[in-house]
Amino acid sequence: MIDRLEDLCETALDNELTANNSVNPPQQKSVGGKKPVAPQTVSIQIRRTLVQAIRSIRHYALHLGGFTKEIDELPRISYLEDKDTIDIDEEEKVLDDKRVDEELEVLGSIGFKNAKEPYVKFPEAIAKVDQMCKDLCQQLYSGDNIKYLEGPDKIPVYLSIFLEHMKKQAEEFKIAQVR
Repeated sequence: MIDRLEDLCETALDNELTANNSVNPPQQKSVGGKKPVAPQTVSIQIRRTLVQAIRSIRHYALHLGGFTKEIDELPRISYLEDKDTIDIDEEEKVLDDKRVDEELEVLGSIGFKNAKEPYVKFPEAIAKVDQMCKDLCQQLYSGDNIKYLEGPDKIPVYLSIFLEHMKKQAEEFKIAQVR
């Protein structure tokens, strides 16, 4: 996304972007008898990319559990340049519902709602691995081997050490990624 934004800014500078050509998209010819897709102006492409970057950063930080309190969703803005405000009108709301999902597709299964696997936040995934290990341990250590289970979780010492290190590394990763 950042590379795309840099490219768009270079395009704006290279084309000596003026107020006129920032809102007038380049004309495209039809190819193969098909009607061309309406091109977007450089300023709208920049606006879209900035919104996508901000929403992706927020979503990823929420995924990692990087905020101590809930933060507000980024207000939706219009991508139409022929009006005086950036508020979305009723006509554009229909298009915006589709854009909301498209903006987070760059995050893969973390951001895309139609992913094949259900969405799980990072801290929840770590807790799930921890609980899965403990549950499997209870099943595997039976009979004479039950003597190896220790502590309140009734798991072997080596597994306690492993899970403690896993949680520590996960927390360090989360902090590094949020920064």
